[in-house]
Amino acid sequence: MNEIMGTIDSAAVAVLIAIIGYVGNKLVQFIGQKKAALASKMGVAEYNHKLSIAKQCWKAVDEIFRITPELTKTQATATAHFATLMKERIPGLTDDEIKQLQAVVAGEINAGRAVVEAPAPEVSVSAVSLPADTADTKGTDMTAEASQATAAPTAKTA
Repeated sequence: MNEIMGTIDSAAVAVLIAIIGYVGNKLVQFIGQKKAALASKMGVAEYNHKLSIAKQCWKAVDEIFRITPELTKTQATATAHFATLMKERIPGLTDDEIKQLQAVVAGEINAGRAVVEAPAPEVSVSAVSLPADTADTKGTDMTAEASQATAAPTAKTA
């Protein structure tokens, strides 16, 4: 009977060791998953922080141009002011990250606004001066030559 009890005790200890090992491995995996989730959450938090600062910088740039009438607001000057403010607020930010954040903020701010298109400047044909060598037409019809030059080439068959 002692032998049977000894065998049962040994088996019970082995089962307990296996269960403890399994639970320990699962606990290590769970902690690893929590760590990864926290790291990705911190990445999202950092992005949201940078985006918040970018929105503040955007508003500051608008204010700079609003209160300083002698400054002319162009895309280049606004971008330069925005980049300067972003680098002051978040040292180590790359130019590419600044451009990406600016695009995101611009998209959010300008959502729903009409697209602003600059009208194409009108050019008078009579205002264009031709070089001296093209002024002599030698009696040829320039319109016919131009239409032949712009016509689609015909496909050759073998």
